[in-house]
Parts: sequence; C-alpha cells; structure tokens
Amino acid sequence: MLTVSPNELVAFHERMAAILPEEHFAAWLDPKETRSANLLPLLTPYPAEQMEAWPVSECVNRASAGGADLIKPVEPVPVSPRIQPSLFDAA
Repeated sequence: MLTVSPNELVAFHERMAAILPEEHFAAWLDPKETRSANLLPLLTPYPAEQMEAWPVSECVNRASAGGADLIKPVEPVPVSPRIQPSLFDAA
C-alpha cells in the first residue's frame, strides 16, 4: 500500500492510502512508463469532499478480524473528559 500526506480528514490518521482518480489509471498502469518522476505527481491526497467518514467497530484494529461488517457504521462510543486534578486541590 502506498501512502501520501493526509487531506482534511487528518483527524483520523496522519497518513492516508494513495487513491488514484480514474483519469490516472492508464498512466499509472502503463508498463512503458518507468520514470518515477512522471508517476510521483499522481500520488496526491484524494479530495476530502469526495470521501465519507463514519465510526466503525473497534474490531478493525484486530489483525484476525475480517469481513464487510467491519466497515458498517456504528454508534460512536462517548468519550468521558479526563479531569486532571490540581496539586493544590483539597483531598
């Protein structure tokens, strides 16, 4: 998997998979093209406005997990704010 710098969805991860728009397929797959200088410009962040994001099961983090259910939307788990006690709070 090739990765590129992230688009505006960077909140999810600091890198993203390279996604080639259909108009670049032929150039990328051309066996006669061997110069990386001609192919590297095709590896740009995919436009965020053409993507969707939704919460999925934490099972996606397990290497043993598989199947289409992994990408089904789930209700987000509420995150409780962490309260940092002060050194000066009364015990």
